[in-house]
Amino acid sequence: MLDQDNASKLILVVEDDHDVADFIFQALKGETPYEILLVNDGHEALKLIQSKRPQLCLLDYQLPHMNGLELYENMITTDESLKAMHVLFMSASIPKSEMHQRHLLYIEKPFELDLFLNLVDNLLTQQ
Repeated sequence: MLDQDNASKLILVVEDDHDVADFIFQALKGETPYEILLVNDGHEALKLIQSKRPQLCLLDYQLPHMNGLELYENMITTDESLKAMHVLFMSASIPKSEMHQRHLLYIEKPFELDLFLNLVDNLLTQQ
């Protein structure tokens, strides 16, 4: 059973493909108790991260203006406290060796919805 604290947790989805973004948003909204925000580029995400402080960022790797890894680097160099935020990269063409080298978590598209939802839930319920 989910506790009240889960309902106050915020997930930021950064995805530029509108169909994929809508699918992820609807799945999270329908299957989890978390608050979901959706943006489609890295610049918008950086502004929102500073003001809203999400507990989890779901980052597409291929984004306009800056890729997901550049967004991640901007986040953690802008504000040291953001290093504690959970980040999950999502992409069909992710640089796996770079993800492993940096110890970053990723899921390849297309992904199994149940696996994705379990991963999200596990990240947000970690202490």
